Amino acid sequence: MRDACSPEEDQPQPGAAPASTDIQQQALAARATARDTCAQTHTVLRRSRQLLQETDGTVQHTKARREYAAEQGIRSPTPVPRASVDILLIEENPADVALFRYVLHECALPCRFTVLSRRRDVEAFFAQAAIAASLSLPRLIIADCLIPGMEAEEIMAAVRTVSAYHRVPVVLFSTLPEDEGQRLSATCGATMFVNKPGELRAFVKAVSTMVRRWSGLEGSADGPPASPQ
Repeated sequence: MRDACSPEEDQPQPGAAPASTDIQQQALAARATARDTCAQTHTVLRRSRQLLQETDGTVQHTKARREYAAEQGIRSPTPVPRASVDILLIEENPADVALFRYVLHECALPCRFTVLSRRRDVEAFFAQAAIAASLSLPRLIIADCLIPGMEAEEIMAAVRTVSAYHRVPVVLFSTLPEDEGQRLSATCGATMFVNKPGELRAFVKAVSTMVRRWSGLEGSADGPPASPQ
């Protein structure tokens, strides 16, 4: 039998308080943010897989055409050597970096490029550029509008910390809608904005056009590679 003088076991302890409404609201907000982040991550991964699959198909198609040409004894004309052009690519998506490299190779664009994918990479690069006066300048900078820890305005501010880079064109290459991208480009002082396409053929055309126009290769006769049938 329970002692009548003993406190009830389920009686709240002195000083105990229910969870506050603010904490519950914060928890709900954090949960919603996590769901949004997961959804955005899945979208990026799905787009990356799609682009990589299309790239693989194009590579296989190009390989098959070259093998056929070799079997038929068809010789390609020897390209005229051209000076290599340096490009600075500020991009965090590995799939887009791989596609960029693919476009340069398949369009026979004689370019070398350096990739900066995070804030610390960008800051370290321009800190070094500020004290290395003899460092060769890139002919073109292509930057996404958002990389981990850095937005377009901060990227442009880092570029402009080095006076020699003031004359280097900076193209913002992003999936932002056209109107929003153009406003951002004008606000942060970029040379221009180019929408980043999600379809392979359009991506190839956009990159090859940017590189030819802004790196001094506009007169190149080489066109984009044939798309897979």
